[in-house]
Amino acid sequence: MLSPNFQVASFTVEEYNTLPVSISYKFKGTEKVVSKELFKVGSSFPSTKSVTFENKMGGADLMIHYAENAPVMAGIPTQIAQYEISTGKADEKMEKSSFTMRVSNNIHNIACLDEAELIQEWTEIEKIPVKASPTVAPPKDAKDAKEGDKKEEAEVIQPEQQFETKERKKKIFSQLKFTSQSFALSPAQRTAFFETEKSLKAEDDEILEVKMYRNTLEAYSYEMRSNLQEYGNWVKYLDDATKAAFIKDINEVVEWLYDAGEDAPKQEYKTRLDRFKAIGEPVRSRYNYYDELPVYYNQFEKQIELIHNRVEAIEYLSDL
Repeated sequence: MLSPNFQVASFTVEEYNTLPVSISYKFKGTEKVVSKELFKVGSSFPSTKSVTFENKMGGADLMIHYAENAPVMAGIPTQIAQYEISTGKADEKMEKSSFTMRVSNNIHNIACLDEAELIQEWTEIEKIPVKASPTVAPPKDAKDAKEGDKKEEAEVIQPEQQFETKERKKKIFSQLKFTSQSFALSPAQRTAFFETEKSLKAEDDEILEVKMYRNTLEAYSYEMRSNLQEYGNWVKYLDDATKAAFIKDINEVVEWLYDAGEDAPKQEYKTRLDRFKAIGEPVRSRYNYYDELPVYYNQFEKQIELIHNRVEAIEYLSDL
């Protein structure tokens, strides 16, 4: 039973970046290359970093690579991937633009360019109608009206529409296309490595299967000989002639296993094992049957005794 003060310890597992990852980039038409470390050692992943450039339309080359001081294993390239980002099309109304690259260290701890985005901004002057109340012109003076004239109604005069202006900032976002080059193994080379791995695994499986058949044949031989020899548990379940020949065959196989059969092919072990099982498994089945039969007889006798006792205890029941 847990004591009242018992506390269960809790642990938080966080992914840990072991190699620093940097980016190097340059814009089209320039030779200036800028490098920047994005994902430091010890930072968690997955993680995404955005790099934004004001008054740019895209049109950049990007290299993602391990930082210069990264302890990369000898023979592994420090470059991870390279990207060529297209230039966006300027809108006629554009007054200002910015270009953003979003680089992520993904769930597999592999850095890559997720997206390149162009943002264009401009200002629009918007006319907003001003609501005004209509005016009413007074009717003609009654003394000026001639006899028989109809009485004039008051005239409603609609005012001229007035507007106020307001500046509104507008933005449009568009994705820039990009092409990539990976420094991973080529598809053909990966396929070749996979085939080599499958071949090596098949050879390992063959070796293990040979050992399995050899060990099984050895164990089965000792089990059969122990149980079929004098005072063995299975002696009475195999006739003497078959038993004598079987034990002789087993003795020969045991000697063969530690001599010429030490490095025999798998099929030979399997053939000998199948031949032994053709005799040995029926013997095992007969032994199991007759060994367990008394247990079932005993259970049956106990049930009969229980039924007779119940019959004697209940008055309205009889043996008839």
